[in-house]
Amino acid sequence: MALSDFDLVFFGGSGDLAMRKLLPAMYSRDVCGDLPESARIICVGLDDLTQEQFLRFVETNSKPHIKETPQEANWQRFLGRISYVALNATDVRTYEKLVAALRDDAALTRVYYLATPPQLFAKICDNLASAGLATPNSRVVLEKPLGRDLASARKINLDVGKVFAESQIYRI
Repeated sequence: MALSDFDLVFFGGSGDLAMRKLLPAMYSRDVCGDLPESARIICVGLDDLTQEQFLRFVETNSKPHIKETPQEANWQRFLGRISYVALNATDVRTYEKLVAALRDDAALTRVYYLATPPQLFAKICDNLASAGLATPNSRVVLEKPLGRDLASARKINLDVGKVFAESQIYRI
């Protein structure tokens, strides 16, 4: 079964998890032919980097975590999928940069992977909604830890559930 086209947005896209695990995993999926040709990966981070600077950062910090040395053609194709957006996840005004980076297609699946501290989950989801980016075709992935105790986990679930339906929320 072929995957539907998508935009995958990594909040925390310049962080350790993205560099060591998420981008190498997506590279492996790409090399295996598991990604649709036009699938895109948008890495969101706080650092004010150009696209070229970010791709050099990926080269230095992610490529070494790929098990087998990537063939140059495959690596360049993969890098072509990646865009970088600098924004402040807690400031909805900066989300216009993300709106501009995403494809304007209401039918397209958008996956927001929150590789951020759990105290940012609700704010990011609220900002996605305020920016018009939380649509019926959106999904949100919450990376552990999901709070620091049962009460904070319940609060996160409640707050995220105000923006996304349970069927749209994936907890890792």
